Amino acid sequence: AEACSRVASLHAALVFSPALLKIIAQQDTAKLRVFANVNMATVFDEVKLRSNADNHIALELSLAHLIAALKAGLTATKVTLRLVQEDHRPLLQAEIETSGGMAIMQKVPIVVMAVHSNASLVEPDVATPEVRLSMPDVGLMRTTVDRMKQFDKLLNIYAKMDEGSVTLGVANEVVSIKTFFKNLHPQAVAAESLEPEASGTAHVRVDVADFARALVATQQVPASTILCISRSSALVLHLLVAGTGDGDFGTITFYLPLSSVEDGDEVDEADNEEEERPSPRKRWGLGAAAEAHGGAGGGGGGGGGGAGG
Repeated sequence: AEACSRVASLHAALVFSPALLKIIAQQDTAKLRVFANVNMATVFDEVKLRSNADNHIALELSLAHLIAALKAGLTATKVTLRLVQEDHRPLLQAEIETSGGMAIMQKVPIVVMAVHSNASLVEPDVATPEVRLSMPDVGLMRTTVDRMKQFDKLLNIYAKMDEGSVTLGVANEVVSIKTFFKNLHPQAVAAESLEPEASGTAHVRVDVADFARALVATQQVPASTILCISRSSALVLHLLVAGTGDGDFGTITFYLPLSSVEDGDEVDEADNEEEERPSPRKRWGLGAAAEAHGGAGGGGGGGGGGAGG
């Protein structure tokens, strides 16, 4: 939720299902979107969900209000979430029990959403990426992009699978800046082979502020980050979040739409050689953790439920 709040200006959607909690956040500008998929078993000890949409319940709420409510339970011995009504208003109620025997109750206003055929709850259909690279030092890239924001609104990204390289560039009438990241690890589509996709290249252009915002959000959770680029669809940052016990905690995926790239606008290979600076995974090749987290399906509207953790 903390990472998603870096993207959403006001509200986000939560979709509860018996196996998965999905958090969807998007800017008002409808550009950068983030989908977090959390394994329910890693968050809750017990889950009870009942609805006429295959036991899926979708809510719209303020992430800021949710985070504030949950922070009261950081040192609690037990937290129970319930979907309740008060004066005909739906609420997400957090019942918090502390080690000292104190009981705290937090209530977050919500809007119950229809699950069936709700396009806003479905992840974008992105074509097979030409480039998939693991990013071992996202912090360094975040600092670099944050400084580039003052020079232009668009960021050029040049990536090569075979070289394990990413070049970031901005330019205006006065200055042109490029930063080179080397020794990045190609991410295989199939575990047994990197061919033939390993030679993929891509040059795309994205909103520099959106990319910076996504990189900042990746710093909120300990995760392995994979950069995926589909020249015809989107730039995707995919985070594999490790759990504290058995199994993975889940995934967080950021989708950035592309701006047009002019024909012939290619990276200067000579500059790439001269300024080389060493730096520090079916279709997308993001591993079983990603495949397990599909979108919420089902029929009509919401219902009731509760979960304790």
